[in-house]
Amino acid sequence: MKFQTVQIVTADELLKHIGQVVEANHTVNKNGGKRGGVMKTARQYGIRPQELSNTINRSLTPPKRILEAENLEKQVFYVRKGSKSDE
Repeated sequence: MKFQTVQIVTADELLKHIGQVVEANHTVNKNGGKRGGVMKTARQYGIRPQELSNTINRSLTPPKRILEAENLEKQVFYVRKGSKSDE
């Protein structure tokens, strides 16, 4: 059997990336506190801040708008039993 190779992004990798985007969008106030990252990031993705927060906290799967903005699509794939990824 011949299989096509695709790039796979795990849920953990996607959530880490989203967290980095939120962190980059934070503004720092005079006291060194950070704020506004979730609001700004949610606006960029075109979703509500609560949706983004729930996604980051893993109580919601990433909405379609996040996947589209990151040029991703959700697919189901199968892995051979006992196989390990190249690390």
